[in-house]
Amino acid sequence: MSEINPLVQRELRSRMRGPRAYVVITGFLAVISLVVLLLYVATIGVSGSEANAGPEIGKLLFLVITSVALVLVALITPVFTAGSIVGERERQTLDLLITSLLGSGQIVLGKLVAALAFIAVLILSIAPIISVSFMFGGVTPADIVVAFGCLTATGLFYAAIGLFWSSIARSSITATTLSLGTIVMLLLGVPFIGVIIGIVVTGRELPVWLGHPVAITVWAMLIDSHPFIALLLSLEHLANGGDLWLQPVTSGSPLALSEPIGAMTLPSPWLMNLLLSLGGTALLVRASARALRPTERRR
Repeated sequence: MSEINPLVQRELRSRMRGPRAYVVITGFLAVISLVVLLLYVATIGVSGSEANAGPEIGKLLFLVITSVALVLVALITPVFTAGSIVGERERQTLDLLITSLLGSGQIVLGKLVAALAFIAVLILSIAPIISVSFMFGGVTPADIVVAFGCLTATGLFYAAIGLFWSSIARSSITATTLSLGTIVMLLLGVPFIGVIIGIVVTGRELPVWLGHPVAITVWAMLIDSHPFIALLLSLEHLANGGDLWLQPVTSGSPLALSEPIGAMTLPSPWLMNLLLSLGGTALLVRASARALRPTERRR
């Protein structure tokens, strides 16, 4: 790990010392604060006379804050990583970096760690805003764990997507466009596939094999790979008194298309999303490191 420290330090200095970091963090918090303020003003006028308005407002504020933060992290993260490697190529310093004592894997990990450090600052910066929802009630510590788990998974995986395109693209614009395009396809593609499957299976007698643990696991991995779906399912599960870490799969559960064959328990959707993000990040980091190897670049 000490071998990549010089690269991490250089990246962190270039990211944190310039005005860009302050502008991004300030804009990030300003957008979330503005949305929360507008929502609060609109909500307090409608439900201000209700006895249980506090917890309902708290839950709504928490969900909106987390959702807006997810959108911003999904859009900002690839922009920061998409130019990390291709920028070295444009400045004609990539060959010098590759011929140094650092291996291709160490270079990629150094770029990723530096980007994730800045993303972590963004995610942690919303903690004071989220704490506003506690003033109204209705939000539990488990909800906070779910929110930050989904934000961490999103930042990690989407940073790896930007890094992958940065390792194979020839310009920063191309890498950024491909990264954002990939993320938009993922965010829109998973719900689209879910809606199509839901339309197909509605009102039909489904085959028994759809209740097999393997089929249920594949379906759960598909829908839990979407951070917004994983967030909503996890919060709903907790609101119904469910466990933070595990979720049983029962008849009628969104994690099962058909009647499950026997008892089955899967990781909670937010945890499944985090595990899938870790696996996807590992694959993308490996592919990025492979693309940087001189033998691979000459082909």
